[in-house]
Amino acid sequence: KAKSTIKQPKQVITIELSAGHKLAIMRMKEQLVLNRYQFNTHRTYIACIIEFFGYFNHMPANELEYEDIKAFMLYKINVDGIAESTQNGLINAIKFYYEKVEKREKFYVYDLRPRKPKQLPGFLSKEDTVRLLSVTANIKHRTILQLIYSAGLRLGELTRLKVKDINFDMGIIQIKCAKGKKDRITKLAKSIIPLLRQYLDEYKPSYYLFEGQTGGKYSERSVEDLLHQAAQRSIVDENTTVHTPRNTFDTHLILYGMGLRIVQELMGHSSIKTTTIYTHIT
Repeated sequence: KAKSTIKQPKQVITIELSAGHKLAIMRMKEQLVLNRYQFNTHRTYIACIIEFFGYFNHMPANELEYEDIKAFMLYKINVDGIAESTQNGLINAIKFYYEKVEKREKFYVYDLRPRKPKQLPGFLSKEDTVRLLSVTANIKHRTILQLIYSAGLRLGELTRLKVKDINFDMGIIQIKCAKGKKDRITKLAKSIIPLLRQYLDEYKPSYYLFEGQTGGKYSERSVEDLLHQAAQRSIVDENTTVHTPRNTFDTHLILYGMGLRIVQELMGHSSIKTTTIYTHIT
């Protein structure tokens, strides 16, 4: 059965979908597979569309229009009090279904999105960065934190790194299937090479550069936890997240005078506009 659970205070509401909506979801799953969407996106989109169809369980999916989507979004905001990120996720899933599955052209729902906050990315000073990266004694944890910063890695990029992706001779790191399913190359900083070699000698990972205790890639949650603990021990900005070292890498490159186009390539930004955000900091 196609079901979705919507978390409410002290209760869980289960949605039982109609036969027509179950068929629509099956078609959406097939399209997600054909378009090679990553597993996390696949799972999120399906959960969102189940919730959307559950709201209109008496109406066929192909008959729902813009005003219906608007009514659904108003309900989610006013009654369920969803966050802006959840609102965007729901819109992304709905837009995918009607454009890719129902083949509707120019399915515009942009005015249903929340306003984008004009926030500068969080970053650390040079002194705070040094404290954050050196506060942990565990060599594996220290290597993870220093590699995120020195190569400007996203969380998923770090956990998917394989031993063979590190090229010591050329001083590069090959990042496969990054954001937007794009490959890129970033620098392997000379300063981290001794630590990285020491880690490889001690832990001897067989496939992934960082592996869990029972094999397989190191979990993203574990990386988030160790970053949180390091931030607490080093007494840096309380809002420091696993993305902060990457933002700091970007900011420091620009502060040291590196050209925006080179920074864009190293960071894997699809648009130069994303890179220029960091110039406002400097």
